[in-house]
Amino acid sequence: MAINAKNEKTVEVGMVFNITVSLNGLKAKNGMDYAIMIADTVIVRSNGPEVITARIPRKYEEISYSLKGEEEIREKAPAPSRNVPRMK
Repeated sequence: MAINAKNEKTVEVGMVFNITVSLNGLKAKNGMDYAIMIADTVIVRSNGPEVITARIPRKYEEISYSLKGEEEIREKAPAPSRNVPRMK
């Protein structure tokens, strides 16, 4: 569902939304291309919204990676934070 002025769908308790903003085709000062995506998952509760991704790490060092080659991704991917429960 797209959230915009034309949408007349009523938000109801129990609905879950993944809110995502992304920018692609950006250029760094060094000339390299990059993209950025920011997202949160929200559950509509009777007492208001609950951001269920609020406890996920947000520091650049913990969430960023570079796509140069498959082997390099595996070697440089950040280790999961110890204080965030793993999903099964």
